[in-house]
Amino acid sequence: MNRLKTLFYLSFRIFSFGRKGVKLSRPLLGSIIGITLSLIPLVVVIHISDGMIRGITERTLETFSYHLQTYPYSTHTIEEMIEQAENLKNLPEVRNATVERQGYGLAYSQGGRDGVTIRAVEEDFYSSDSGVRQYISMEKGLFDISTADSIVIGRDLARKLNLEPGDELKILTGKFFSNGKFLPKVTRFIVKGVFSTGYDELDRMWAFMSLDTGTSILAENSSRAIIGIKTMKPYDNLREEMFAVRDALPKRWGIYTWESLNRSQQENFRTTKMMLIFIMALIVCVAVINISSSLVMLVLEKREEVAVLKCLGASPEDITLSYLITGLLTGITGTVLGTLSGIVISLKINEIISGVEAVLNSLISFFRLVAGSFIPLKESGTFELLNSAYYLDNVPVVIEPDQIIIIVSATLFLSILSSSIPAKRAGRVKPLEVLRKH
Repeated sequence: MNRLKTLFYLSFRIFSFGRKGVKLSRPLLGSIIGITLSLIPLVVVIHISDGMIRGITERTLETFSYHLQTYPYSTHTIEEMIEQAENLKNLPEVRNATVERQGYGLAYSQGGRDGVTIRAVEEDFYSSDSGVRQYISMEKGLFDISTADSIVIGRDLARKLNLEPGDELKILTGKFFSNGKFLPKVTRFIVKGVFSTGYDELDRMWAFMSLDTGTSILAENSSRAIIGIKTMKPYDNLREEMFAVRDALPKRWGIYTWESLNRSQQENFRTTKMMLIFIMALIVCVAVINISSSLVMLVLEKREEVAVLKCLGASPEDITLSYLITGLLTGITGTVLGTLSGIVISLKINEIISGVEAVLNSLISFFRLVAGSFIPLKESGTFELLNSAYYLDNVPVVIEPDQIIIIVSATLFLSILSSSIPAKRAGRVKPLEVLRKH
């Protein structure tokens, strides 16, 4: 016990300088700052990337790909598929089931034209599903597809075609025949509402209409009808849910999970995240290695003290352990500061982004105001730090305790590892050689 107290006393003496030991040693202070500044972006990147991936994935599952999808390999009428969907709703594993026909068309109005993904859904698609209501927010108008000419479009499409609720929109669809001929069909709609999922990359081409209308304007050979299924626990293993749904369906029906439907997207997310983490981890490794150089400097500065301690009876192992503890204290201090700062910044990232955008837009406006007095400038939109076309409007933050534990453990392990060489060097100091020189 006395030896342990002595080791910690020596470590704190090395860790600080000054007669009263109230100030931190400058070489170690640099290491602590380096570890702190390197851990902050690592923690922020991990939490924000997890939140972005989870946010995009949840939006995709709840509004587009569903948790499970099933469709017949043979021809079935929409009425038959609706009947099957009603049967699936009775399963305890199923939260909701709805029929949807998906296809493509060309939307045009007086404001322009653009390709559109037609989503013909049941009338209660929006009102009966809490997941849909959570992630599809109506910016203008209502989600109303109660009539044959009603249509609800995405924010990006409305912006491109300069459409508002009440405006007319035409959609060109058609049917290809076996002889290569194409029979066009133009359908007029009235825009009832404009929506957004908060992620333009997902909804930029969507247009919702009634299931009957979509079935009438979309050819069977150029569209597909599915039953979208929502389960109770989509992120758990869906094996039991798949078996339950399969047993409730007739033969020759295909069934797919959201993971298989979005495999390429998820792989892309994971690869990007791992690359970012790898780059940030390298920075942390470099910062932690600075502990080694700091301790080398301390060993050189405190050679006289080490020599005196050895003359007073301190063993080489005691000196080595005291420097190892010093390196560990340095790592702990930097790790705690960096991790806590990273978590706080992650939790406040939306406010930080909004503040940075406000400051930058103010500076841009001031520059345009001043420069516009001398040279003509073109009109430009507001600056966005995270463009909503590629990122979420609001960054969700997911704090993962297990990842924090891994970061802290790895940093402390590297701190001890980088401290081992200078600690052993301190233990090998020969007191007689040092004292003869002084």
